[in-house]
Amino acid sequence: MNDKAARAVAGSQVEASVLAAPIFISHSSKDRAHVLRVCKALEARGLVCWMSFRDVSPGDNFQQAIVRAIRAAKVMVLVFTDNANSSREIQKELALASQLGVTVIPARVENVDPSEAALVYELSTRQWIDLFENWDEGIERLVLATNIGVAVSVSPVRSSPASN
Repeated sequence: MNDKAARAVAGSQVEASVLAAPIFISHSSKDRAHVLRVCKALEARGLVCWMSFRDVSPGDNFQQAIVRAIRAAKVMVLVFTDNANSSREIQKELALASQLGVTVIPARVENVDPSEAALVYELSTRQWIDLFENWDEGIERLVLATNIGVAVSVSPVRSSPASN
């Protein structure tokens, strides 16, 4: 197989993996341990997640891959920490999710409130899940919320008999 064909195959595999991941995990790159723990808990319960540090292919453009993944997502789980609170990249991801109508579920792994104006604005109307108080209870709430978010966003719209 020549280089061009190999790139085409790799590109289609990346697209397929992005399309197969209804849950986008937004996080600070400094919080890898927290993110892995949340992702493992969700995936152990049958949910499919997308994380940039794991799912962006070598040589792929990070920004393009993130935009594709957010567009394909049904739910964004924001792993919120002090590091996330000061991340400009998370602000961009939340703005894009909001623009695209992706459900955002903030999951706090640290007892931190948003202080950056953009995050305060984006998150002021969202219900939080606190994982730092009781991990097991919090993760079950997160699983339920993500399952509902994925199901609601992929449910077909039914027309009423009067509109047919």
